[in-house]
Amino acid sequence: MSRRNAREVVLQTLFQLDVGLSTRDKAFAFALEETPLGDKDREFAEVIVKRAVVDWQESDKVIAEAAIDWELDRLARLDRCLLRLALAELSIGAEDTPPGVIINEVIELAKAYSSEESGKFINGILGELLRGRTLS
Repeated sequence: MSRRNAREVVLQTLFQLDVGLSTRDKAFAFALEETPLGDKDREFAEVIVKRAVVDWQESDKVIAEAAIDWELDRLARLDRCLLRLALAELSIGAEDTPPGVIINEVIELAKAYSSEESGKFINGILGELLRGRTLS
């Protein structure tokens, strides 16, 4: 369950960055105040946040291409952040976390914080990306 908490910290951080309310470091520190993590999970979350920020524009391009008939800015902000989280985690290729587990975790976060439809939408986008290209 601690990786799920780490992903929640990543989501909170990415959302604050998407809204433009904070810097990466401040957003991450605030998210950690809300959801404290142990050292290992904190490091995991920090790696994902850093990758998501570095790959932000490329991830948005990939999301826009996969979200046929949807403009990126029309997607729910939270859904965009969840997709960025998934793409970042998939791109680091954590050996102990298969892609299916990452996708399932992101879908569960979507169901918890967004909507059932968001979970289905995110599943469709990520499934299509996994079938059609290598995410690395």
